[in-house]
Amino acid sequence: MGMDKIKNAAKSKGGLIAQYAIMALWFAQLINSDAYYVNYLLIAAIAGICCYHNRRSGIFLWVKGKTLYSEVILNLFAVLFSCMISLANYKVWALPEMPDQFGFLFAGFYRIFLGTISFLGGYIAFWHIFHALFYNLKSLIYKKEQTQKASPKMIFFVSFALLVLTRWIVLYFCQYPGELTPDSIHQMGQLTSGVYTNHLPFYHTMVIKFFVNLGQSLFHDINAGVALYSVFQILFTSLCFSFALSTMASMKAPFPMILASLLFFVLMPYHLIYAITMWKDIMFGCFVLLLVLSVYRCIGNLGNSLFNHILFFISGMGVCLFRSNGFFAYAVLFLSFLLLWKAKYRKMLVIFVTVMIASYILKHPVLSMLKVAQPDTIESLSIPAQQISRVVKDGCQLNEREKETLSEIIDIEKIPEAYSPFISDPMKNLVRQKGNQDRIKEEAGKFIRLYASLGIKHPGEYLMGWIDLTRGYWNAGYDYWIWRCRVYDNDLGIEQTVRSYTLNRVLEEYLWLFTDVQLLRLFLSIGLFVWMDMILLLIALLRKDRLGIFVTLPSLALVLSLLIATPVFSELRYMYALFCCLPVIIAMTLRPLKAEETNA
Repeated sequence: MGMDKIKNAAKSKGGLIAQYAIMALWFAQLINSDAYYVNYLLIAAIAGICCYHNRRSGIFLWVKGKTLYSEVILNLFAVLFSCMISLANYKVWALPEMPDQFGFLFAGFYRIFLGTISFLGGYIAFWHIFHALFYNLKSLIYKKEQTQKASPKMIFFVSFALLVLTRWIVLYFCQYPGELTPDSIHQMGQLTSGVYTNHLPFYHTMVIKFFVNLGQSLFHDINAGVALYSVFQILFTSLCFSFALSTMASMKAPFPMILASLLFFVLMPYHLIYAITMWKDIMFGCFVLLLVLSVYRCIGNLGNSLFNHILFFISGMGVCLFRSNGFFAYAVLFLSFLLLWKAKYRKMLVIFVTVMIASYILKHPVLSMLKVAQPDTIESLSIPAQQISRVVKDGCQLNEREKETLSEIIDIEKIPEAYSPFISDPMKNLVRQKGNQDRIKEEAGKFIRLYASLGIKHPGEYLMGWIDLTRGYWNAGYDYWIWRCRVYDNDLGIEQTVRSYTLNRVLEEYLWLFTDVQLLRLFLSIGLFVWMDMILLLIALLRKDRLGIFVTLPSLALVLSLLIATPVFSELRYMYALFCCLPVIIAMTLRPLKAEETNA
């Protein structure tokens, strides 16, 4: 009887007004967020439209559902999305500013009220969005075109030429010999010193070495060597994006979708600047794209089978070797593949296992033989370091045993001043300054017990420390540097040359628009792109489309790896792979299913 009353209330005009009121309070509360507000504005507008549409269609909150499976999936995603926004903005509702003289009870009830609105408003908004999506899913699925406006080969060559031309103009006239950050300078320094480490992937450093040495031998100029690497990366990224577009054409994706994807690859500033930036993340992002394409082509029997499986192997090796978290993400994909298809595609399973074994050997025994140093212990412990440091920063009391254990690896007195909630480098550097981090490995049990005991006593500090260091990858978007457009100071003789100050000014103005104009900021939002990938996963789950599910997983596996080991709270290059893959994932997830796929 109680449930019937709830259902009747949801159907009434009063119920609709109450839902709008709760969503309005939730949205108004987010004005105090430090994230990109335009993302929340977009969600609120869509939620309002969907709420009105659902009511007119006879779809009411907690009332209607086609199947138990769909209702469970839709509600789980609504809860998940609401929790992400609520947790990321915990300071808005859990730590609101209020006069000190206010009573404890008032402050407590006020926080409870804000927290309830924060969760419930987000849940209602996403419930309506996801239900409207579910009941209108057929209209989103594109129909395969009977006649293509352009052949896959033509799309490949035209897009390749356009991509190369735009990047070459930027490189030659504005940013010669390319963009070099401190990481890039560090890798270049390894080439000159001959002392290599795997802190920045060794095999990416070897790619740099090949092209820089070739350029120096041909032109006797280190800048020419760096420029040759930039040219290689322009060709590689353009090749991968063009191959993605031609694959979309082979899938019979609508021409407007292909054209929009081409414009996305050509015009987005990160694609433009990253093509000439000496970072491991650029090639890694393209390898993830090739992995997604090869999986689809292998399972969908698209193109030459031998070529597709070779590409699957090469892209897998690139994923495992060109980022430290790549192997973890690849292992997650392997387990996901087994869950989805078991032993159905034996060739692909063999390649999965071969890649993991080969990449492990190349990353460990081979590098050990070559005397290439691995990253130090603290490098992979960013999250625990931040959480323990947050406990100290917030003034929580440590007992003598905890102080003694922690003092072995870090100067506790320096933590409060050095701690930053957004980056773990200050804490890692304090550990390195102490010069005793080998104790973490030697007495791992003792430090694990310290970490666990502090977490049990101070779960709030642990949670806040984790949220502050990871939220940029799962909530809206945040102001943080994305590109530098310069060559960092160095003693290697590498200098930036601008051949056309007019073109360079136009480039700078173009980049500025994306960081200043609110609507254009949407294209820079890591969290928004992750949300889109998750919504595509939702669509694939609702359609019971195994291939659609799998192609969304590589990016989400990368997010998962960052949630347990990221050193920075919001760095676009760490998720650049998603920005490379999203157009393709959209085309694959919204494709019409074949008869044999509908029973997946």
